[in-house]
This record gives sequence, structure tokens and C-alpha cells, in this order.
Amino acid sequence: MPDRRQFLRGATVCAAALSFQKRSLGQNMPHAPTVSAAATADFKPDIEIALTARVASVNLRAGSATTLWRYDGSVLAGDTAAFSYLDNNSHIPIIRASRGQKIRVHFTNALPESTTVHWHGLHMVQKMDGHPMYAIAPGATFVYEFVVDNRAGTYWFHPHPHERTGYQVYHGLSGLFLVNDPEEALAQLPQGDKDVALIIQDRTFDSGNQLVYLGARRQERMQGFSGQQVLINGQLSYTRDTQPTAYRLRIFNASNSSSYLLKWAHGQTFRVIATDGGLLEEALERQTLSIAPAERLEVWVDFSGFTAGQELQLLAETYTPALDNITSSQSGASLVQGARPIARFRLGGSTTSISTPPTRLSAYPPLLLSEAINQQSPRRVQLSMMQGNAMLNGRIFGAMDEVADDEKVRAQTVEVWEFANDSPVGMLMAHPMHIHNVQFRVLSRSVSSVQSAQLQTLRSGIIDEGLKDVVQVLPGERVQVLMRFEPHTGIYLTHCHILEHEDLGMMRNLLVQVALQRLHTVKSGGAATTAVIAGGISADGGLTLTTEVATPARVDIHASISPEAGHLGRTAGVVVVLQLLHSNSWLTLAANGELRPFNNSAIEFYKEITALQNYNEISLYSGSLATTEKGVFHLYIGYAVDGSRNASALIYSAEPLILTVR
Repeated sequence: MPDRRQFLRGATVCAAALSFQKRSLGQNMPHAPTVSAAATADFKPDIEIALTARVASVNLRAGSATTLWRYDGSVLAGDTAAFSYLDNNSHIPIIRASRGQKIRVHFTNALPESTTVHWHGLHMVQKMDGHPMYAIAPGATFVYEFVVDNRAGTYWFHPHPHERTGYQVYHGLSGLFLVNDPEEALAQLPQGDKDVALIIQDRTFDSGNQLVYLGARRQERMQGFSGQQVLINGQLSYTRDTQPTAYRLRIFNASNSSSYLLKWAHGQTFRVIATDGGLLEEALERQTLSIAPAERLEVWVDFSGFTAGQELQLLAETYTPALDNITSSQSGASLVQGARPIARFRLGGSTTSISTPPTRLSAYPPLLLSEAINQQSPRRVQLSMMQGNAMLNGRIFGAMDEVADDEKVRAQTVEVWEFANDSPVGMLMAHPMHIHNVQFRVLSRSVSSVQSAQLQTLRSGIIDEGLKDVVQVLPGERVQVLMRFEPHTGIYLTHCHILEHEDLGMMRNLLVQVALQRLHTVKSGGAATTAVIAGGISADGGLTLTTEVATPARVDIHASISPEAGHLGRTAGVVVVLQLLHSNSWLTLAANGELRPFNNSAIEFYKEITALQNYNEISLYSGSLATTEKGVFHLYIGYAVDGSRNASALIYSAEPLILTVR
């Protein structure tokens, strides 16, 4: 390979080996929404499960059975304990897995309409995430295959068909997905019958014990759905016999839109040990807990200080998305301290076993604000509701693969997002925001100057600590979160987890594009520089990185430039230079897509940047590629500031992107 200085000096250039023809690109990204009934031959699962969604009758109350939609399942291969039902007699399933295990689920849709399965909180490839573009028709089977690469925690699964998620979840389709790992084992938390899940749902029943749900009016759906009764684990009057020792309670709000404020009737504080994304680093003490739809909180409860026969009550206040406290209008057990008892724990036995959670529960994966590529300019997501529409950045969910420019991110990058629930027009409601395929840290929560008593009450119980995949954004607030996008590329979703809002279109696609390779950067003459240049080549619409193509082919070339501190705010010209390996031919890519001889005293810029920022993402080329020569091409990326077109002023990548043409 020639010396890097030869690149700067330029060379006599032969006829261009490559030709580029620019092509305008549509906004919609390719996808293959096909149903596959076949398992992947080279995917060797540790656990294989048969799962069916079907209509069934379940006894939830005295009298007639209630017609529900439920998941039935069984283990086909692997640990037989991997699939069970909550409390052994519930219609709510639990899948248990260990981090690193390969899971295969043969899912059959026995419902009268299309559905999908979304594995909420878990990281996986696009096609397995349950996006509505992969809707599974009645009678069809889809094989889900994925590797569990999340840390230990309480996750869940539910349907995600467009405009029918609220209906299907309300009628019974939800289940727990519990992950364990060695770090959790070291914490020595309560296990077996002392590891208890509490799933909170609100439902309305008619006189024949059948479920009542919303009608078709958009305005009614904008208010969300709140039921007349609160159920725990599918039971209207949940009571559990306990021993005077420590328990792990996994509290999960599976309601469509209601938020809850929880407290103990006896005044004991909650010792919080985990949130959506797993264990906290250390336990937190809270007097009340505020839990929004789809959020999970885990608490350590020590019953050793109570006497045999004593009954402890878990109380809940119910809030609508508009923050109306509807507890008194619901039915059930008599109110206690303005809240309604939703679960009772009856103490038995005489043996006391006092225990406390470890001082250190876990260590979070590294996720630092200093790593964010947009630390100074967070990506804004404006939440708004008006004229019958629930919107993100003024848009509703459109085509299944529609992606706007500001809805594209890079895999393995860290970003700050800001959810802004302060639109000056329209309805203001609480919105629990969920992003598929990531866990995030809550950085800050700004508070509006106008605060209702209900808003202050709910905020007092919010747990923002830990890793999360749902964050409650109250009216008038702006909440900033920090996340790293997983290596998986493709189309995922950002949406409000009030299911009626999601069904109204308060959901947008998020395109995770290929990661850019971080290229070592030098300055002309070899002097050191603090600038960083990264680049990447994609040959299939931006979904999967490849550097080997057969022409003619569509090729995208992307780069990011993080300039020297002294260059921030200055104009810059970006240059792309190509070299055919084992050749002294150096070519530069012009703004119109043509390849021209490289001239070291008159650099041809491909693109100009008016003001350099900390992170500048650039689409260097999108179009079709043809070549008269096969082989390996090296692509170098550089920039010069203040309009200079002399090679001596160029900062460039010392390592090339490699494009192999066959």
C-alpha cells in the first residue's frame, strides 16, 4: 500500500475504474413481512416452546366464566420449568430463561384476527421483535428465534398489531418473561415461592361477567381505558399466605392506560431493588411507588417483624392519563387511607428469619453521558394530542416501513433523547414512553411551574433510577434519557404505552442503521489531531453492513466527523478519495457523484458543512454502483476547514473503508 503522504501529494490518475450514478431514494425502507412456519436449520435452541394465542373461557368472578384471549404453551425441548402459569392456576403464562440461552418459540395464531408477539424489553433482531409489519394471520404459524442477551430482570410479552394492541392485551394476551444471570445469583435474593409476581390490571365486567371495552370513537380512545375493578394476577380479591421472612415482589402494571400509586396500609416503606432493566446498584427506600403502564418495579419485603395471623394490605390509587384520581369511583374492597386494597398478605408460621438485601445488588453496564454523540443537542420527541390525533413530533404512525430523517440512528452509538410533554396546544396527559430494543438511563426530569395536587402526588412515587425501557412523562414535563443502540439493525418502534394512544398512532418507526467503523485519524504530515472520523458502506438499503458487492448494486457510503475543538462552528469541506488496491490511481468523489482525478492543490469537495458540530453525520453517497474492474477499493474520508482546498490542510482517515467488488 502506498505511503499515506502519497495520498496527500496526489498522483497521475488513469481512467476511472468505478462509475457512480446517483439515484433518489424513497423514504420507505425495505422489509419482508412474510410469515415463516419453518425453524432456522443452524439455530440450535436451548429452549423450544410451543405457544398458541386462542379464545378461552376463564373463571375470574363468581358466576359465569369470562371469555378471554389467552396464551397456551408447553416446552418442546429443554428445561421443562421454562414455561408455566402464574400461581399455577392462572391464565397468565411465565417464560423463564437464562442470559445467553437461545430461545425458539413456535407461535400459532388461533385467534379470529391477525396478531404478533412483542418481547417487551428484550434485545433482538428486527423480524423477531413483533413489529406490526409482521402481522400473523389467523391459522398461521410464525417461528420466533432469539438469543437472550439482556441482564437478569422482569420482562414481558404481548401482541403488537397496529390499531388492535389495546383490544388484544385488554382481553388477556400478556405474559411474563423472567431472565436470570450469574450477577443476580450473587445477590442471593428470595427464590421459589418467595419470588412473587404481582400483575396489576383493571377491567370492567358486564352483568354476565364478560369484559367491556371502549367503543370506536376517537375522542373516547384519547382518554385511554380505565376499568371499574383492579385485578391482581387475574384475581379480584388477591390474598397470599406468607412466612415471616423476606420476599421478592415483582410488581408489573399490565393495565392499558391506568397509572397507580402504591403504599402499604401499615406505613412500611418500600425497599426497591430493581426496575425495568434489572437490579439497581443498591436498594432505594420509598414511601410510595408510582407505576405507569408497562413499567416493572421489584421490591424486597421483610415480613419478619409481623405476627402470625396478621394481614398486610397493599393499597393503590388509580389515575387516568389525564391524572384524574378515579379510585373512589371504582369498586372493590373498602377504601383505606383514600386508596383501595388490591392485595393482602396473610402471615403464618412462627419461625422468624430476618434478612436484608445485600448492600451492593449489581453493577450497571457502562453508559456515560460523555459517550453521547449529541450531548449538546438532544434528539427531541414532542408529545402532543389534538383534533383526535395522538402524535410524536407532529406525526402519527403511517406506512409500516415509513421512516423520517430524524427517526434514523446508528447502531452502537449513544444518544440523549428528550421527551417533551409541554405542547402549548391540545390535550395534556401523562405518557409512558417506550423504545424497543434498548434500555436507557433517565438523566433529568424538568418540572412545569404549574402543578396540580395529583401531579405532585404521582411524581413523588416515580422511580427514575436504574435501567429502564419505559419512562412516565407527566404533563408539562421534559424528560431526558440516555441510551446505547444495540448492534441489531432495522426498524423498531418508539411509542406511548397507553395502548389506546398507541393504537391511535402515537407511535413511530425508528431505523437503526449500520454502525460506522471508527477510523484512526491523523493530520497531514503525520501530526496528531483530536478529530475522529468514522465511516461505513452498506449495499442493501442501510440495514446490514457489507463491504462486498456484485455490480451493478446500490451502495450507501456514510461517515461521521467529530472535529477538533478548535474547528467547532467553522465551515468545512468533506472529501472522499478512492484507490484501487495495487494501483497508483487516486480518485475523488465529486458532489454530482462523478469520480475525478485527485488534485492536491485543488481538492474536490463532495459536501460542505456550514458549521461543524461535535458530531456530524453525513450521507456521502447513495446510489447505484457500476465498475469495469473487479477488486478491492480503499475509501478515505477527510475534511478541511474555512474553504481551504489544499491537501496540506486536510485532516483525513489514516485507515480506509474497504469496498470489495466481485
